[in-house]
Amino acid sequence: SCVINELIGTMAGHVNPYSVSASLAQALSAPLESLPVPAVVQNVAARAALMAEERVRTTLEHACLCDIAIVGLGDVGLDCTLARLGYLTVKEIQALQQQGAVGDTLMQFYDVNGNPTPSPLQERLIALSIVDLRRIPYIIALAAGPSKIAPIVGAARGGLMRCLITDVDTAQQVLKTLKS
Repeated sequence: SCVINELIGTMAGHVNPYSVSASLAQALSAPLESLPVPAVVQNVAARAALMAEERVRTTLEHACLCDIAIVGLGDVGLDCTLARLGYLTVKEIQALQQQGAVGDTLMQFYDVNGNPTPSPLQERLIALSIVDLRRIPYIIALAAGPSKIAPIVGAARGGLMRCLITDVDTAQQVLKTLKS
């Protein structure tokens, strides 16, 4: 039987245009195992307290057992979604860029080869880890547009996706980059 598991907490206080879990569960007439906590909390102690909650821990344990994951890929530009929503400052984005970060998935950053890049959100994040994400057999990534070429390339090289849903122009640029 099919169960839809959320892989990251919610963007509290923001409408998350990328959250599709409830709609997918409804369309498939499948139960939803939600993660009803903020994706990013105020401090490490708050994260530890929430991660100690059985419901949160169990949901993330079940997420590790998924056969298919659907994730978005974000870029690390000064106008990226995480900056627009106030999760990262300009200085933090610039620091991520200097560390070589090119993209994020589940609010976790990676470089052009898909290797994790430390971020200021990392210790306060409630989400499936990149390490656990890579263990999911089939990862579908959603990303399109010129700003997503580097994130897609990094995700492809780093095993952070097995399938990509994008537009033709982006796909051609990604293939050109991967071949060079």
